[in-house]
Amino acid sequence: MRCLFAFGLVLLLTLTNETRAAEPYGGSGGGIAKPPPTSGRDPGSRSPAHDVRPEFTIEGVVSGADGAPIAGAHVKLFAGGALMATANSASDGSFRILELPEWDRDARVDLWVEGPLPDRHVPVDVSLGSDPDDPLRSPCQPHVTLRSGSVNVAVRLLTEREMLASLKASGCLKAAASRNVP
Repeated sequence: MRCLFAFGLVLLLTLTNETRAAEPYGGSGGGIAKPPPTSGRDPGSRSPAHDVRPEFTIEGVVSGADGAPIAGAHVKLFAGGALMATANSASDGSFRILELPEWDRDARVDLWVEGPLPDRHVPVDVSLGSDPDDPLRSPCQPHVTLRSGSVNVAVRLLTEREMLASLKASGCLKAAASRNVP
C-alpha cells in the first residue's frame, strides 16, 4: 500500500531560475521556498569527480505536515534508474546536491525523499524532467521541469493518514483513474 502512495504529494514545490518561478497545483504553495544555506557540497553526497553539470544545483527543504523542518531525511537523485547523488537534510531541513553528474536528456530523473524514521513518513518521489505531460507519470506525482540554473524543491513528508487525506483532497486519484495511458 505504501508503494501506491510513494508517488505522493508535495504540498509546496517550486522551480526557480533567473527568469521563472512556477508552483504545481495552481500556485497555491505560498511562494518560493527559502534556499538552504550555502555551506557547499554535503559531505555525504555522491557524485563523480568529472562529467558534471555545474550549471545545475538541486536544493530544498524537507518539512513535516506542520511545517517543522525534518533533519536527517535521505535525499537521492536517480537518472535512468541509476543512483547519481545523495544528500541528507540538515537540522533546518535543508539539503543541497551540487556537481550533478551528466545524464541523458531523455532519461527519467527522480528525486526520492524519505524521512529518517521510515515507519513514520511516506517517501516522496518528485519527477524532475523536461516533459511535465509524460503519460507514464502519475498525476499524483509532483513534477519540476529542469532548466539550467537552480532547482529548488520544498518537500513535505506526511504520515499515511495525512497522505491519504491530501490525495483525496487534491483529486489526483480520480484524475489518475480516468487517464488513458497509451
